[in-house]
Amino acid sequence: MSQVKSFRYSLNQKIRRIVKWVMRRVTIRSSDKLLDLHADEIKKILLVRATFRMGDSVLATPAISVFRKNFPNARIDFVGAPISRTLFQNLPIDHHFSITRRYPQSSWDYPALIKQLRSVGYDVAVDVSCSQSAMGSFIVGFSRARYRVGLRGEWDRWFNVRIPRPPEKNKYRILSAFLKALGLHSVETRSWLALSSAEKEEGRKKIREVITWDRAPTVGVFVGGRKTWAKRWPIENFCQLITTLYWHGVNVVTFVGPEEKSLIGFFRDALEPAIPLVFEPSSRDFASMVSSCDLFVTCDSGPMHLACALGTRTIGIFQHPNFDHWGPPPTLGRIVYQPGGCSVEEVLRTCQLELSHKPDLLPALSQRDLAKTFSLVSESKTEKAIQRLELSRFTQRLFFLSRCTQTFLFLAVIIYSSLFPPSGFFEEGTWLDTFSDTIGMASLVTGGLLRFWAASYVGAWTGPQWLKVPTLITRGPYSYVRHPLYIANFLIGIGMIFVLEVFSLIPILLALAGFQFILVVPAEEALLKEKLGADFNLYCELVPGYIPSILPNLRAFSFGKDFPLKELGTLSGTVAVACLFEWLESPPHRRLIIDLLRILS
Repeated sequence: MSQVKSFRYSLNQKIRRIVKWVMRRVTIRSSDKLLDLHADEIKKILLVRATFRMGDSVLATPAISVFRKNFPNARIDFVGAPISRTLFQNLPIDHHFSITRRYPQSSWDYPALIKQLRSVGYDVAVDVSCSQSAMGSFIVGFSRARYRVGLRGEWDRWFNVRIPRPPEKNKYRILSAFLKALGLHSVETRSWLALSSAEKEEGRKKIREVITWDRAPTVGVFVGGRKTWAKRWPIENFCQLITTLYWHGVNVVTFVGPEEKSLIGFFRDALEPAIPLVFEPSSRDFASMVSSCDLFVTCDSGPMHLACALGTRTIGIFQHPNFDHWGPPPTLGRIVYQPGGCSVEEVLRTCQLELSHKPDLLPALSQRDLAKTFSLVSESKTEKAIQRLELSRFTQRLFFLSRCTQTFLFLAVIIYSSLFPPSGFFEEGTWLDTFSDTIGMASLVTGGLLRFWAASYVGAWTGPQWLKVPTLITRGPYSYVRHPLYIANFLIGIGMIFVLEVFSLIPILLALAGFQFILVVPAEEALLKEKLGADFNLYCELVPGYIPSILPNLRAFSFGKDFPLKELGTLSGTVAVACLFEWLESPPHRRLIIDLLRILS
């Protein structure tokens, strides 16, 4: 199977091979022991799943259920990722130990973990990864348990009970076969997570707050997937899928994970404003919302296994033919795979098949819709979504270039002021020098306050979970000009140049302003016209772009609710830097710093 591997992954593989080579030469292979779990007295059990992904943690949950059923009175502990500590709340384990991959914290965390595990005195330690997990075998091997159990393979050096690899390949069945080989009864094949009644009710409440239609099915769509492994479906396909489901009368909730935060702006711009876009960093709150969906659509990812463990019917979109290895069984979900990539039509057809089994959830859909596969809605709907997506991408590129040029200008001002003597335009102490400093400082402070004022109305969030739907802002400085932030940045640049008297950099400032006003602003307004429609057109007719028709009065001057402390820090830092370099412009002060540096060196 062809996979896209990042440099980090390739480097990790090389490090693993080196560590394996070293460990094989400095450690002794453990002797085999015979284990009969029902004949031996087992009081303390350690289960280990030493990987950091959500899906890997969820897939280990059957082992917890099986060991608890077979040893109801034993102490059962689990070693896993920090996310499993959160997800495994309410599961029948006694203690959870977290592993870390942060360097250099891991340098002292792992020795402390091993020392803590050894102090317990486990009877059995089991690596339940059923894979070649170097870290899992290391933790099991050095736990000093009487029986150290794992699969036979390249990392079995520290096990003394080596289980032959089962013929099963699927991750949902291989653990069951592994546990059965240990002689355990009541073997579970289904992953599971336990949510409290309060958590489930809270999840239903959050879903009800954002859905559009009553008595219509709710389909959650998770737009993530490991990009380095090329598991993520193209964003264009997600936009077409979500748009089509929405216009077919389905309540669609778009979920964005922490690894997909960079995609938030694209989906927010491309999708209809009524389609909720949810970013929920809490894994349990996210799970409670997923459990309230009637259907969950996702790429091969951790949330796919999470939804299956919650009992939510799941559609797994696979970009590679490895679904026999990672795909959920038919009792939990349905797999969609096509060579060359899954089409939107095939995923829509699968959604229709799943929803057709729940006719009580589909009163908003006509019998004609149920009788045939969901088809793509009229081209005008999906084409508009794709057009908004492409325009958003173009605008984001311009924003990035704009930020780069602003940074370049700021660095140019600092470097020029640091390396070169005062420009000599105005002799120090003259009225022209004072006039330049006054104009510069006034422009700097005015631009900073304007930026601070405008940012207090823009904000980024409407709450801890729901991403802000683009709305037309007509308050504060936006009631006088349409682009106060760009005006503020220009005034700050003018202020820096006048305060530091680096007038030779004015062409760079004008070039930056021209780039923003000629390219960035029109692209941003075109995107807003696509998203907000007639309201934004009317706003453009009534409010000028850069020069206000009337000046704001003191009564109208008030900050918005999204008070930007970050902007306050940026403003304070900019003024402080300008004052510092203005102080350094004086020849005596410059000589003082030079002499001090000579003494220190």
